[in-house]
Amino acid sequence: MKNIKVLFGILFFALLVTSCRTNYVKERPTIAEVLRPPSPGNNYVWLNDNWVYNRQERNYIRSNGYWAKPKTNRNYRQGYWKTNKNSSHWVAGRWK
Repeated sequence: MKNIKVLFGILFFALLVTSCRTNYVKERPTIAEVLRPPSPGNNYVWLNDNWVYNRQERNYIRSNGYWAKPKTNRNYRQGYWKTNKNSSHWVAGRWK
């Protein structure tokens, strides 16, 4: 029974580590111009597109921007591409 618990602990840790790793690509995806829909109200802010990594195809897929109500005492930090010597990866936008 103890061996099974240890095995499940190792498997859980391995899944956690692989799901958190950064996904690099050699070329950034092309950017498409998208028309912003009208705001649903005065107290909304526009959150720009994000990019989501598709593990099967090993590329990024654009996630459309949307209107959201601001979180109390927080600012939204837009996502951006971070590039190193040979590749790039997307750092997702988030509330800070």
